[in-house]
Amino acid sequence: MAKSPTNKKDSMKTGKKFELYFLEDFMKFEKKENQKGRNKRHFDIFVPFIDNDGIDFVIRTDNGKTYKEIQVKGRETRPIFKLDTDLKKHQDYWLVLYHETPKGVKRYIFSKEELLITDSNRVSRKLLTNEYSKQDFDKMFK
Repeated sequence: MAKSPTNKKDSMKTGKKFELYFLEDFMKFEKKENQKGRNKRHFDIFVPFIDNDGIDFVIRTDNGKTYKEIQVKGRETRPIFKLDTDLKKHQDYWLVLYHETPKGVKRYIFSKEELLITDSNRVSRKLLTNEYSKQDFDKMFK
C-alpha cells in the first residue's frame, strides 16, 4: 500500500530533522577537535543534491584524500531500521542512527565492516536491549 502524501511528507520531515542533528553533532565534534591543540583538523561536509543510494553526507577529511559516506537514520519510537543500501558499492560507509527517547537523543555509529558481519535485524535487537552505548565521532576518524 502506497503512503499517503501526508505520511510521506512527515517521513521526509523526520528524516531531515535527524540529518540536522547529525550536522549539529558533527560541527561540535570538529570544534572540539580543533580545541585540542595545534594539530587542527578540518573536514569538508558535502550534501548530495539528490539522495542517491541512501548517502546523506560525504565528509572529506583533512588530508583531502579520504572520503566518508554517511547515511543518517533516525527513529522517534523503537530503534528498528532496515538497511536498504548495498554496502559492497561503498568504500568508506558509515551509518549514524539516532533514537529519540524521553530522556534525550541517543546516537549510534556503525562502520561498513560492522554492518557486513551482522544484519540490520540483529543490530536493531541490540539497540532495543541497550547493548550498544552512545558513541562519539572519534570512532570514524581513528
